[in-house]
Amino acid sequence: MSTRVRGSAHSVAQALQAEKDGVAFFEKAYAVSNDPRVRDVFERLAAAKKVHLRNLEDGLLELHMATAGEARHSTAYPFADILKTECYVCGYGVESGEVPESCPRCGASRYAFEKEISLRKAWELAESGSRATLGILADAEKEATPAVRPIIARQMQLEQRLLDETRKELEALREK
Repeated sequence: MSTRVRGSAHSVAQALQAEKDGVAFFEKAYAVSNDPRVRDVFERLAAAKKVHLRNLEDGLLELHMATAGEARHSTAYPFADILKTECYVCGYGVESGEVPESCPRCGASRYAFEKEISLRKAWELAESGSRATLGILADAEKEATPAVRPIIARQMQLEQRLLDETRKELEALREK
């Protein structure tokens, strides 16, 4: 296998992982958020990233490129910001991103573990993730074989639309 094909496969795997990470990040952020408006944003973003992921996987399958295999988490999403939650009552920490039904230490309800994430912060996380994902996709496009380039270009268009939407939402929040 030539160095270019290996580089292309690695870049495509990174792009695919960035899309998977987007889904996982927004689903976990949804699970730990306490504000219903923020949960709605994260739910909407997770749905958009699922469409992006499906689009990329379908395009790669058409080319008979394997989409299995896990890469390391991409650097597109700050998982550390949402994976650790603490009980507001006693400080007991959970690092899985899963909110327990009650605190194992003090018995406080699951609500004691939910994070207060502002609407602005939710959109800032989305903007940051989209910018990073676009960078990963741009690198993948440079390394991609001619057959894969249109698939990556389509992903870049989808991600750019999501970035434009997040910027529009942030601008609306700034005007308030």
